[in-house]
Amino acid sequence: MTTSISAVEEFISLPLGKTFIRWDNILKSPENSASPVLLLIHGATVPSWQFDAIVPELIHTTTLEQYRVLRIDLYGHGRSARPDVKYNLDLFVSQVIDVIEHCCIGCQHIIGLGHSMGSAVLAKVVSIKRGIFRSLILVAPMLDYKSLNPHTRLLSLPVVGEALMRNSIVPTLIKRRMTRYGAIGMPELGDRFAMEIQTKHCQSSNLDSEISFSDMLLRMFRHGAVGNQYDAYQRLAEYKNERLASIKKDGNNANESLKVHVMWGEHDNVANESQITCILRRLGSIECADVDETHIKSCLEKSGVTYKKLEGLEHNLLLSHPKECADEISFFLNRVSF
Repeated sequence: MTTSISAVEEFISLPLGKTFIRWDNILKSPENSASPVLLLIHGATVPSWQFDAIVPELIHTTTLEQYRVLRIDLYGHGRSARPDVKYNLDLFVSQVIDVIEHCCIGCQHIIGLGHSMGSAVLAKVVSIKRGIFRSLILVAPMLDYKSLNPHTRLLSLPVVGEALMRNSIVPTLIKRRMTRYGAIGMPELGDRFAMEIQTKHCQSSNLDSEISFSDMLLRMFRHGAVGNQYDAYQRLAEYKNERLASIKKDGNNANESLKVHVMWGEHDNVANESQITCILRRLGSIECADVDETHIKSCLEKSGVTYKKLEGLEHNLLLSHPKECADEISFFLNRVSF
């Protein structure tokens, strides 16, 4: 498919059902091209349109003007299939790898950007698809959402969990989204969110296997997709350190190592600072709990990890403050040698 337009939306067929993808900043055919890709992975519940505001800001920067931007709806979200399967992190990791292998043939240069749960997904993807990622940006990375909400243990109970999710959690989630999007001047996104989660999109290979959003979200809690993702960041840290050691051993430029940037909002109560500090310590292989921030920052920089707390912002910072986030991302990438 050769096109001169700037965006392409389509569905691709994957083993567990169709996946919605969108390309932005298309300068030539999106398939079979070696041109670099910026891959965006959304978090839990809100699909790939959460990037609508920031994508134009990103592709209009000098740093990313030549990048094709690829985003997808993870299974159960947006317009992708809701297959009747376990919803754990590995489900989304496998889906993202399938998308890369389908859409990025010949591409040797990917920058990954994940938001919330999408950060954990990408962390694990990068440790598996070794060598193709040059940089990784973790925005409000999620470590363990369930631990912040102890009452979610009730979701593991048969019948009780289904009733709680259907009658309380999902209605509350819709109201919360409408309030938040209204507060940032985008009330139409609340209506869009409500419409999409209440609709079966019939994109599964077997239409009868399509489950409801409520069932999908319940399975995310029961199967660990929003549980402790320490292992994903551990695997990323191990791969990053192995890559850096190999580069130094071969006498290559350390700038060729994987660079990771972590950014979050000061008032984020989903990806809170305590859990983000835990992620940073893991990425920097910092085992001692008593070291001060200066020492942590030094260790992180030596291992190719930087971070930034954005004052006054919350968890939906990519929608609420797209230019500020794009400026921070561009600032990071301008320091990275490709």
